[in-house]
Amino acid sequence: MNLNRSRAKRWMLSTTLATATAYAGSVSAAGLTIVDAAELDRYWRMEPGVESMQVGDKRETAFGCIAIGFVIDRGGQVTAARPLRLAFGKDAKPKRGRELGIAISRAASALPKYSPAAENPNRTEVFTVLAIPVFGRGLWSKLDGPKQKAAIERLRPSCEIADLPAWVNARDMRKDPEIEVAPEIDLPVP
Repeated sequence: MNLNRSRAKRWMLSTTLATATAYAGSVSAAGLTIVDAAELDRYWRMEPGVESMQVGDKRETAFGCIAIGFVIDRGGQVTAARPLRLAFGKDAKPKRGRELGIAISRAASALPKYSPAAENPNRTEVFTVLAIPVFGRGLWSKLDGPKQKAAIERLRPSCEIADLPAWVNARDMRKDPEIEVAPEIDLPVP
């Protein structure tokens, strides 16, 4: 039953997004506005922000990033989270990358509640994206503070989506994203 509810929610999201992006020049329809990550502070604010996520156990050394698309509802809750872009280092097997991406998108529903910005008194529901660097716990524990920060800064751009409305409009949102193996996100592993 949970799986059917998840599929129904994903179908509803893809239908709503398809409707929202069908209007030339308009990114809102049916009460849902598509907002780039850079513009999100005009609508909703989250404290504290998500810098990165650690996955797996102490043996996990995979790394990469994920762009999670999600809806912020009128109450500030994150709903309908799903991966939009997945990029993992060349050593991560595609199956493992997909497993990590799905686990992370499910964990996104545990993000803190958002608060409406002063410019958003009507609590407009939005669809937005968050690029999150991902590190296996085994790799993360081997990096000291400065190396962690440098790795986060290196990985995040691999999954950022600059023009979310155009990106959504160009894709079939009913399908899960392909996993990109991006050599440029490779890190020196200690």
